[in-house]
Amino acid sequence: MGKKRLSITIDDKLIEKIDKLVDGLYVKSRSDFVEKILKRYLEQDNIAVILCGGSNFYLEGTGIPRPLVEVGGKTIIERLLDKLRREGFNNVFVVGSARVLDAIESALEGKEKGVNMMYVVEPEPMGSAGVLGLLKKYIHTRFLVIPGDCVIDFDLRHMMEFHKTHEKIATLAVASMLKPSREQYMLGWVKMKGIDVVSYEERVSKADVILRSTGICIFEPQVFNYLGAVGGKKRMDLGDLISLLAKDKQVNGYIINGKWFNIHTNEDVREASSL
Repeated sequence: MGKKRLSITIDDKLIEKIDKLVDGLYVKSRSDFVEKILKRYLEQDNIAVILCGGSNFYLEGTGIPRPLVEVGGKTIIERLLDKLRREGFNNVFVVGSARVLDAIESALEGKEKGVNMMYVVEPEPMGSAGVLGLLKKYIHTRFLVIPGDCVIDFDLRHMMEFHKTHEKIATLAVASMLKPSREQYMLGWVKMKGIDVVSYEERVSKADVILRSTGICIFEPQVFNYLGAVGGKKRMDLGDLISLLAKDKQVNGYIINGKWFNIHTNEDVREASSL
């Protein structure tokens, strides 16, 4: 694909802000920045999927669906929608059991401003990757996937630019964790070589440092071709999907620069409330 020169006039203060973002790696020049912004606007990378499924998606010891747990005075699902809205992901699919989705829809009534939402019922537990098959008829471009039980503060748009730069089917957000102790942080152990994810183990014994999957991914629509590839079954967990993609060298790891909390217990809530 060829390129043509275009002369434009930009305010001095905007030029100063652009220059601060030029890092020579993800943003190589002023022209590269302008091209990326135009592509983002024209390609409309604005689809996000919030996963709220599974057979036990409730805060430990309670009947509260994890997306409706309050963290710092606001529910997790509200926090996620605020984050997605601010970063331009304004077409949002929420996938989960009918019971959880009904509770979310009722709690959010009147709070979805600026976001187009669609609720998709998971008829039976299909796994964190298997449920994506329910969206194949709706999604035909790249999309973000984020669990409905996490609290985050890292830059999702930077992750999207990283994903587009490296041109693979999937990008997995990975957190470097020092001496993880709680059970949920010992799951989803990722091995990387450079930026490539080379393997995904479901569980790891205690270690000083691990690279932990956050469950947050960006996928190209080709990912739908991998669903059901484990024994032809509809149920598939994210680890199964990432392992398949890693074998084909189709997964990049994006090490997050920011905080990420996986909310399973009241202890997790207390820890994340400072964010």
